[in-house]
Amino acid sequence: MSTAKSTAAASTTRARPNDRSRIAKLLNPHSVAVIGASTKGNALPNVFIRRIREFGFSGDIYPIHPAASEIDGLTAYKTLADTPKPVDYAYIAVSGAQIPGMLAAAKGHVRFAQVISSGFGEVDEGKGLQDELASAARTGGMRLLGPNCLGIYTP
Repeated sequence: MSTAKSTAAASTTRARPNDRSRIAKLLNPHSVAVIGASTKGNALPNVFIRRIREFGFSGDIYPIHPAASEIDGLTAYKTLADTPKPVDYAYIAVSGAQIPGMLAAAKGHVRFAQVISSGFGEVDEGKGLQDELASAARTGGMRLLGPNCLGIYTP
């Protein structure tokens, strides 16, 4: 094999130097938005807030809630676009029908959104909603994990 061919083959199998930087904010976010937390503190997103605090997350945490001013002692914001700083990672656990509009309205303010919610492509009646979700993520300028996804694990 010629050097040119072997170099070309090797370059297609190796990660490009900037591939890791593309997901760095997903694996090590500096700011996290949590959609679906309740003022009563019993919802899965509230547990998520408590756990990331217990595990030592030192970045900004932004609960997103349409009416609350505070959740778990943190200032709450009405939309993803309202947070004081851009959001590296958004944890989303609300009704699927609510999500596309939220993501589209983020206006480039969110890098990665993880959708825990179900009711999308895994059921026949949700296939259209899944297409809307993907389109909304593109419109909102973010990468999407999910839907129906419990997330990633980084030791």
